Amino acid sequence: LEAGLDFDADTVEFGNSGSDTIHTTDYTATTTRITGNATFTGASYMLPNLIQTSGNLQGDADIDVTTQWTWGGGIVSGSGTITNQGTADFTEGSLNRTLVNTGIFNVNASTLLMPSGGAIDNRDGASFNLTADSSMGSFNVATVITNAGAFSKTGGTGISYIDAVFNSTGTLNLTTGTLNF
Repeated sequence: LEAGLDFDADTVEFGNSGSDTIHTTDYTATTTRITGNATFTGASYMLPNLIQTSGNLQGDADIDVTTQWTWGGGIVSGSGTITNQGTADFTEGSLNRTLVNTGIFNVNASTLLMPSGGAIDNRDGASFNLTADSSMGSFNVATVITNAGAFSKTGGTGISYIDAVFNSTGTLNLTTGTLNF
């Protein structure tokens, strides 16, 4: 999709083969589905519903997911930020860019990898929930998690490992299991 083109659709899918570059100021898909490689450049994008099951969401554009983000696989990378404003459900993938959470972000998996120094900024009023015995971080490079909202472990009776610099001025809730920093 090139600059100057209007793009309006209910569902847009970036599929398994090749790579698609999105560079337009008028992208208004209700649902964006990524199973291949999608590069968002130039502008910022509002995506009401984002479903990613594989592939790579990348690029220098800022992306705001306003309603529902279902992240079941693949990589989120690039120099822009990705902001969750609604509800996000994570089950598998790697974060290689800055994630800003202003809504509810649920980690329903064993591992949220941040192998290239991805960062998480959980803002005031937001909730970041570990609903399983999850591990987060890079395990080899410095990553940072900043919490000004609520960071909670609400599921799993075992240990959740946080391998990142954890800066918190918000609330840390532990309702089950152990958090290891």
